[in-house]
Formats: sequence, C-alpha cells, structure tokens
Amino acid sequence: MTTLVSEVGVREHLKKYLMEYRNLPGFQVLVRKYGYSNLDELFEECLGEASKREDTLQFSVTPWGYFTLSEWLRKARRIMDGTPRVGVLRR
Repeated sequence: MTTLVSEVGVREHLKKYLMEYRNLPGFQVLVRKYGYSNLDELFEECLGEASKREDTLQFSVTPWGYFTLSEWLRKARRIMDGTPRVGVLRR
C-alpha cells in the first residue's frame, strides 16, 4: 500500500477510496494514518466529479442502503463530520 500512496499521492488515494471503492471505514483509517486534514476540500472535489458522472444506485454497508455516488458522498461527509460515527472505528 505504501508504494501505491507514494506513486499517486495521498489525496488521489483517498479519492479512490471514496469514489471507486466507496469504502468509508478504509477511508477513515487512511485519513488518520496520513493525518490528512483537507476533508471539506476533498469532499467538494469528489462531489463535483460525481455530478459529472452517470449516477447508478450501488449498495453500501456504511451507510446501509442503495445510493448514487453523490448521495453516498454527502452521507459519508456527514459521518466524517461527526454524526454518526462508524462503530468499528470509535476506538
């Protein structure tokens, strides 16, 4: 994983976790690991890119349900802002 991060940069790696994988728990771990703090800017960039894509519903475990990418990003952003937190990562 370290090699991938050094090649594409932390920001691009985090974007991939949000936009391609829709992996919020993994994203949260990486944010902590790399001490990334520009989350508002990153989410705005991702939402801008998502609005240009064709949205299809995709199932998500965190948060639970079927969402378009834009809906999922807005929900993930609210979770990252603090309400509610992903239970696995409360430690």
